[in-house]
Amino acid sequence: MANSIDTTLLLTNGGHVSPYHGAINAIVNRAAYEGSKVIGIDRGWLGVKKREGMILRPENVRWWSNRAGSLLRNSRDKATLDDLLAIMDPEHTGLIPFGGEDTLGVANSIDKDYFDRTGKHLPIVGWPKTMDNDLSGTDFTLGYPTFVDVASQLTRNAFHNAFTNNGVHFVVAFGRNTDWVVAGTAHYGHADLVIGGEHEYTLQEVITKVQEAYEKNMRLYNGRGFAVVVVAEGVKIKGLEPYTPKLAGEKVDLDDFGHPKLKPKIVALALENAVKGNTKLKPYSEVVEYDGRDSPPIAIDLDAARSSGEAAYDALINGRYGVVAAIRVDERTGKLNVVEVPLQEAVVVRKARPEGMIDYTNMQVTPEFVNYARRFLGQRIPESQARPPRESIPDLIDLTVRVRA
Repeated sequence: MANSIDTTLLLTNGGHVSPYHGAINAIVNRAAYEGSKVIGIDRGWLGVKKREGMILRPENVRWWSNRAGSLLRNSRDKATLDDLLAIMDPEHTGLIPFGGEDTLGVANSIDKDYFDRTGKHLPIVGWPKTMDNDLSGTDFTLGYPTFVDVASQLTRNAFHNAFTNNGVHFVVAFGRNTDWVVAGTAHYGHADLVIGGEHEYTLQEVITKVQEAYEKNMRLYNGRGFAVVVVAEGVKIKGLEPYTPKLAGEKVDLDDFGHPKLKPKIVALALENAVKGNTKLKPYSEVVEYDGRDSPPIAIDLDAARSSGEAAYDALINGRYGVVAAIRVDERTGKLNVVEVPLQEAVVVRKARPEGMIDYTNMQVTPEFVNYARRFLGQRIPESQARPPRESIPDLIDLTVRVRA
């Protein structure tokens, strides 16, 4: 081994993603081959504070390789430098935290505190996961491809209901502060509209666009009106408040990072109520929540997870600390590569709006997003397989029976 690190700590924290175990497997198997030890921290940063963990061996983790969730379990907690030093000897032990902006933000803060004390960096290398896809320095985050795959399938299925019942079907998806998830869901789901959370709307703007989408389909589909609309859970719509249901005993809980625990179901019901109160359209809704986290990882997610995991381990044992094993996609070949990005850069939140991924005025995904996503998610399925096939829909005719005199 290139330095004195002989034990690697792994932790998963925050919202879970599908491809965790691809990386865990890669790291544990590589460490076993090299005669090194891997310890999994139970329940993320909470486990660091409680000093609870488990030895990970190939025979433990191989059964989990294609399963979602985390063998290590998660929390939405924080820890301090002193908490970590109670279980970690920086001369011989390294840490690979699997996380998004919050989890890796804690790791970055701990590393800064250690540097202030000692003038050295802690042996920490990050693994960039979040279905939100909002870390910087990586072409996509681990967990995002699977979530989009699941959410877009549900969106395509929503056309069956919307068309059959002449309705407006809202699909509300995770996305508290950024719109990468709804952009992917809308594009690959062939949605009529996407209402993101990085822009503030009025209720009248939303109602008008929904009616226009419904009427457009009525023209295209020989008199059959319907619409499917993808909505971010963090949507900001002035005037929606009176339509928001108040559940018995409802209160807004905050996690340890101060984020409200949003309830997409309430957003969905509020939109239904608003459509009922302002139009004659029939609204329907559903939400994409934990299905996107709990489904088995798709191939691109699993491949990237393994590559990033092994690269993170390689950086750690070779003394390249304070970095994240980020994913880069070759624009010409589509090949996945892993590059090392400074931890403090990776935790900067990357939003979709500044990169022009959604036309917020027209509520449409832009060509910029299509070109971005195509590199790793590929082409979307044809419209005729996602939406009702227009070419086969008969004209409506008058069936009135006229009685001759």
